[in-house]
Amino acid sequence: MPTEDTRRLTWESRVGRPPDQREEQPRIGAVREVGSIADSLGILELRLSPGRADWLLVPAIPPDVQLTSIPKLGEVEGVLTTFRGLLLDRAAAAYEAPRFALGAIVVRPAETKEASYAELLRWGCI
Repeated sequence: MPTEDTRRLTWESRVGRPPDQREEQPRIGAVREVGSIADSLGILELRLSPGRADWLLVPAIPPDVQLTSIPKLGEVEGVLTTFRGLLLDRAAAAYEAPRFALGAIVVRPAETKEASYAELLRWGCI
């Protein structure tokens, strides 16, 4: 069940301006807010539905760009710092949930499969 703090934890309250797009589905109690952040670093999306809040941060891809590689937000450390500053500290206090999860798709070249697994182990991912 959303708390009063959760309702205040809106896209606008975290970014400092209204989202570029807002959709509501009142019958099912769902809201979706989305827009660019940090000089087009990425697209931040908030999806609210009863009992659930999902925050997504994905790369911004301009319409005139021809993709030749996997789109990226940047280096892992910088992206996590941005996401933490926007949301993590505040959300942990605002949401009354039995679980708070953070997922990431990370592209990081390695010399060998073994070296890749060793780095994942150092990050605590496996």
